[in-house]
Amino acid sequence: MKHQALVLWTCLVVVQACQSTPPEASAPKDAPAVRDPNGLAAPSVPPVPPVPTAQALPLADPAVLQAAHAAALEWLANQQDSEGAWSTETTGRIHQVGLTGLALLALQSGGSTTSHGRYARHVARGVHWLMTRQDPKTGLIGERSGHSFHYEHAIATQAICRSLKSAPSDELRNVAQAAVGYVARARNPYSAWRYEYPPTGESDTSITGWMVEALVAGRDAGLEVDEQAFSGALRWVEEITDPNTARVGYDSQGSSSSRIVGLNDRFPTDRSEAMTASGMLTRMNAGQTLADAPILARHAGLLRTHPPEWDPAGYSVDEYYWYFGSQAQKRMGGADWDAWRVALQAALLPSQSTAGAEAGSWRSIGAWSSSVGSVMSTSLNALCLAAMS
Repeated sequence: MKHQALVLWTCLVVVQACQSTPPEASAPKDAPAVRDPNGLAAPSVPPVPPVPTAQALPLADPAVLQAAHAAALEWLANQQDSEGAWSTETTGRIHQVGLTGLALLALQSGGSTTSHGRYARHVARGVHWLMTRQDPKTGLIGERSGHSFHYEHAIATQAICRSLKSAPSDELRNVAQAAVGYVARARNPYSAWRYEYPPTGESDTSITGWMVEALVAGRDAGLEVDEQAFSGALRWVEEITDPNTARVGYDSQGSSSSRIVGLNDRFPTDRSEAMTASGMLTRMNAGQTLADAPILARHAGLLRTHPPEWDPAGYSVDEYYWYFGSQAQKRMGGADWDAWRVALQAALLPSQSTAGAEAGSWRSIGAWSSSVGSVMSTSLNALCLAAMS
């Protein structure tokens, strides 16, 4: 286990869903086979609790959600430093690339671009700061330090690609294309990603979810992306899914989210389905739909048995899980999305700070944010609110 990577970026997050993607070109005969999604439907499925009808769901007034989202963005904007970056109160200037990318994604979720919107100046400065951190030879954004740099690169790439889509420029396109190219080279052939470059053959579901989202953002911005990567990611998720429970594993079939002894092992893994949420969204980003992959319904059922809950005493807060779950359940729609967003708003709205310098933010008390800081927790929660709007 690579502790430095898990401390920060197993908790982070991607923003918008994509359309269907062509399957990977034919692989060699010794490449691992992709399972038939229909074959994963096993009889031993945990019961899914009933969901009340849409008329009975206590959904918040949209204006309340919008106000909470706006307050979060205002707080984030105020945390940007004079150079255009974001830092964490717990680790200082370490991991600035990833946190800056994540804060930018949150500001972009409110409609700000490098040239328009309430936070245009903040977005422009943040994007420029990220551009100056790119290695012109490799395309990597940030330093190749420890094992967290792939998370940082993936998130920064998303932010830059979304900026390119909203406000195109040749300079930004060159940076974004180089960043997407790095993502392609970092992938294991016929599979997914982990923390090494060049890749060593190991993959995990967490970093794979972020890398796929970087490619989605690049494709949406009109860049050339490695289309085979989507099939490789799908192959990994299907390999790592437990056919009996439909649980997506972290680095082995059906394994739970990682915990580090002495850091966050107090957070029980049985209160979260973070890897299932990440794997579910990766399936959708790779082009699977409920019509051709009924396993998606079983993934959604698992998430419904583990709804968001703000229970600090019970160590249930997990912003990473809530972010990926929000994106995946929104795309599922129907009763799954209704149940999720009711639980999500109940977790987020009362827990948001409303007074003083912390107004608009959330305390960093989550499974991973507790070791990172409020820029992470607030960015991810703002993205969850954006999904509900």
